Amino acid sequence: MSATADAVLRQIAVDVLEQMAFVFVDEAEAPFDEVLGGAAAAATLTVEGTVSEDITVSATEGLVREVASGMTGCEPEEVDVSTFSRAVVAELANVFGGQWALQRSGGGATAQVGLPRELTVDEAAERAVRAAEAGAVLALESELGAIVVSLAAA
Repeated sequence: MSATADAVLRQIAVDVLEQMAFVFVDEAEAPFDEVLGGAAAAATLTVEGTVSEDITVSATEGLVREVASGMTGCEPEEVDVSTFSRAVVAELANVFGGQWALQRSGGGATAQVGLPRELTVDEAAERAVRAAEAGAVLALESELGAIVVSLAAA
C-alpha cells in the first residue's frame, strides 16, 4: 500500500470520527496488536472497484462509549457497551468503506461497498497482521479508548 493510501485512510478515519461522533483521535502510543487486545468488537466489509479491498475496524469499550455518546447525546458512562459495540464498529466500517470508495473511485470509476460483517477480535487481529505486511493498519486513540482500522487486498 502506498504512503498516499495510508494517509488517505488515516484522514478518513480522523474526519469521520470527528464529524460523525465528535470523537477526536491521535496516533496511538501502543502498537496495533496491543490495542486489538482490548477490543470490544470488530467488523469488516469489502470495497469492490478496480481492486477489491477489505476494511476492518476494531474498537475498545472506551471508544465505543465515545462514539455512541456522540451519536446519541448521552453521557459515555450511560452507554451499554454490550448493546452498542457491534453496531458502532459495523457503522464505522460502513462509513469508512463508503469514504474509501469515494476517494479511490476519483469520481469516475464505479465502486461498490459491501455490507459490514461481524468478526471476532482474533479474526480482526489476523486481518491487521496481513494488512501490516501488504496494506495499511492504523491504531488511533481518543480520550477514552482506541480504534484499529486495517486495509488489505480482499
